[in-house]
Amino acid sequence: PGEAGDILEKLLSGAGSELRTVRTPFVAQKDFDKLLWASDTAIIRGEDSFIRAQLAGLPMLWSTYPTEDHAHRVKLDAWLTRFVPKLAPWGLSASYTKLAQDWLEGSAASEDICRFLLEARRYAPGFDVWRTELLERGDLAQHMLERAELGM
Repeated sequence: PGEAGDILEKLLSGAGSELRTVRTPFVAQKDFDKLLWASDTAIIRGEDSFIRAQLAGLPMLWSTYPTEDHAHRVKLDAWLTRFVPKLAPWGLSASYTKLAQDWLEGSAASEDICRFLLEARRYAPGFDVWRTELLERGDLAQHMLERAELGM
Protein backbone atom coordinates (compact mmCIF):
# COMPACT_ATOMS: atom_id res chain seq x y z
CA PRO A 1 0.00 0.00 0.00
CA GLY A 2 1.08 3.58 -0.51
CA GLU A 3 2.81 5.90 -2.91
CA ALA A 4 5.48 3.46 -4.13
CA GLY A 5 2.80 0.90 -5.00
CA ASP A 6 0.78 3.54 -6.82
CA ILE A 7 3.82 4.55 -8.87
CA LEU A 8 4.66 0.95 -9.71
CA GLU A 9 1.09 0.16 -10.72
CA LYS A 10 1.03 3.18 -13.02
CA LEU A 11 4.37 2.25 -14.59
CA LEU A 12 3.32 -1.33 -15.24
CA SER A 13 0.02 -0.36 -16.79
CA GLY A 14 1.72 2.26 -18.96
CA ALA A 15 4.10 -0.16 -20.61
CA GLY A 16 1.49 -2.38 -22.22
CA SER A 17 3.11 -5.27 -20.39
CA GLU A 18 1.63 -8.63 -19.52
CA LEU A 19 2.65 -7.85 -15.92
CA ARG A 20 -0.02 -6.87 -13.47
CA THR A 21 0.10 -5.48 -9.98
CA VAL A 22 -1.26 -7.43 -7.05
CA ARG A 23 -1.46 -5.21 -3.99
CA THR A 24 -0.83 -7.04 -0.76
CA PRO A 25 -1.72 -5.59 2.63
CA PHE A 26 0.91 -5.06 5.28
CA VAL A 27 1.80 -8.39 6.85
CA ALA A 28 3.55 -9.51 10.02
CA GLN A 29 7.34 -9.70 9.69
CA LYS A 30 7.48 -13.51 9.69
CA ASP A 31 4.87 -13.52 6.93
CA PHE A 32 6.79 -10.85 5.01
CA ASP A 33 9.85 -13.11 4.97
CA LYS A 34 7.72 -15.95 3.60
CA LEU A 35 6.35 -13.61 0.94
CA LEU A 36 9.90 -12.65 -0.06
CA TRP A 37 11.06 -16.26 -0.17
CA ALA A 38 8.17 -17.12 -2.50
CA SER A 39 8.89 -14.20 -4.86
CA ASP A 40 11.00 -13.95 -8.00
CA THR A 41 11.82 -10.30 -7.41
CA ALA A 42 10.75 -7.37 -5.27
CA ILE A 43 10.53 -3.64 -5.21
CA ILE A 44 10.82 -2.66 -1.60
CA ARG A 45 10.80 0.55 0.39
CA GLY A 46 12.09 0.59 3.98
CA GLU A 47 15.46 -0.34 5.41
CA ASP A 48 14.20 -3.42 7.22
CA SER A 49 12.60 -4.73 4.02
CA PHE A 50 15.84 -3.91 2.19
CA ILE A 51 17.86 -6.05 4.59
CA ARG A 52 15.38 -8.91 4.45
CA ALA A 53 15.31 -8.88 0.64
CA GLN A 54 19.11 -9.05 0.57
CA LEU A 55 19.13 -11.98 2.99
CA ALA A 56 16.55 -13.71 0.81
CA GLY A 57 18.92 -13.32 -2.15
CA LEU A 58 16.10 -11.71 -4.07
CA PRO A 59 16.64 -9.51 -7.13
CA MET A 60 15.13 -6.22 -6.04
CA LEU A 61 14.96 -2.51 -6.41
CA TRP A 62 15.14 -0.37 -3.29
CA SER A 63 13.26 2.87 -3.03
CA THR A 64 14.56 4.48 0.14
CA TYR A 65 12.34 6.97 1.88
CA PRO A 66 13.23 10.42 0.49
CA THR A 67 14.88 12.97 2.73
CA GLU A 68 15.35 16.72 2.30
CA ASP A 69 19.13 16.42 2.53
CA HIS A 70 19.17 13.69 -0.17
CA ALA A 71 20.58 11.11 2.26
CA HIS A 72 18.33 8.60 0.50
CA ARG A 73 20.50 8.90 -2.61
CA VAL A 74 23.68 8.64 -0.53
CA LYS A 75 22.41 5.40 1.05
CA LEU A 76 21.47 3.89 -2.29
CA ASP A 77 24.76 4.89 -3.92
CA ALA A 78 26.78 3.50 -1.00
CA TRP A 79 25.02 0.16 -1.34
CA LEU A 80 25.36 0.15 -5.14
CA THR A 81 29.10 0.74 -4.83
CA ARG A 82 29.41 -2.46 -2.81
CA PHE A 83 26.80 -4.55 -4.57
CA VAL A 84 27.01 -3.93 -8.34
CA PRO A 85 30.44 -5.57 -8.75
CA LYS A 86 28.60 -8.83 -8.00
CA LEU A 87 26.66 -8.32 -11.26
CA ALA A 88 29.78 -7.71 -13.37
CA PRO A 89 30.29 -11.34 -14.49
CA TRP A 90 26.88 -11.16 -16.16
CA GLY A 91 27.40 -7.68 -17.65
CA LEU A 92 24.58 -6.17 -15.60
CA SER A 93 26.39 -3.66 -13.35
CA ALA A 94 25.82 -0.49 -15.38
CA SER A 95 22.22 -1.24 -16.36
CA TYR A 96 21.26 -2.15 -12.79
CA THR A 97 22.92 0.97 -11.36
CA LYS A 98 21.06 3.23 -13.78
CA LEU A 99 17.74 1.50 -13.17
CA ALA A 100 18.13 1.60 -9.37
CA GLN A 101 19.00 5.31 -9.44
CA ASP A 102 16.22 6.14 -11.90
CA TRP A 103 13.70 4.22 -9.78
CA LEU A 104 14.78 6.11 -6.68
CA GLU A 105 14.55 9.48 -8.43
CA GLY A 106 11.16 8.71 -9.98
CA SER A 107 12.48 8.82 -13.54
CA ALA A 108 12.47 5.10 -14.39
CA ALA A 109 10.77 4.28 -17.66
CA SER A 110 7.89 1.81 -17.69
CA GLU A 111 9.74 -0.38 -20.18
CA ASP A 112 12.84 -0.56 -17.97
CA ILE A 113 10.89 -1.57 -14.87
CA CYS A 114 8.97 -4.20 -16.83
CA ARG A 115 12.18 -5.55 -18.36
CA PHE A 116 13.76 -5.83 -14.90
CA LEU A 117 10.75 -7.67 -13.51
CA LEU A 118 10.49 -10.00 -16.49
CA GLU A 119 14.24 -10.70 -16.57
CA ALA A 120 14.83 -10.92 -12.82
CA ARG A 121 16.39 -14.37 -13.21
CA ARG A 122 19.32 -12.79 -15.05
CA TYR A 123 20.11 -10.81 -11.88
CA ALA A 124 19.60 -13.69 -9.46
CA PRO A 125 23.18 -15.06 -9.55
CA GLY A 126 24.64 -11.69 -8.53
CA PHE A 127 22.14 -11.27 -5.72
CA ASP A 128 22.87 -14.82 -4.59
CA VAL A 129 26.62 -14.09 -4.45
CA TRP A 130 25.86 -10.95 -2.39
CA ARG A 131 23.59 -12.91 -0.03
CA THR A 132 26.23 -15.60 0.47
CA GLU A 133 28.87 -12.99 1.30
CA LEU A 134 26.56 -11.33 3.82
CA LEU A 135 25.75 -14.62 5.53
CA GLU A 136 29.44 -15.58 5.67
CA ARG A 137 30.06 -12.53 7.86
CA GLY A 138 28.18 -14.21 10.69
CA ASP A 139 25.79 -12.83 13.26
CA LEU A 140 26.00 -9.02 13.47
CA ALA A 141 24.43 -8.84 16.93
CA GLN A 142 26.93 -11.39 18.26
CA HIS A 143 29.85 -9.47 16.72
CA MET A 144 28.62 -6.27 18.36
CA LEU A 145 28.33 -7.95 21.77
CA GLU A 146 31.83 -9.38 21.44
CA ARG A 147 33.23 -5.93 20.61
CA ALA A 148 31.37 -4.38 23.54
CA GLU A 149 32.80 -7.01 25.89
CA LEU A 150 36.29 -6.20 24.64
CA GLY A 151 35.69 -2.50 25.25
CA MET A 152 36.06 -1.52 21.59
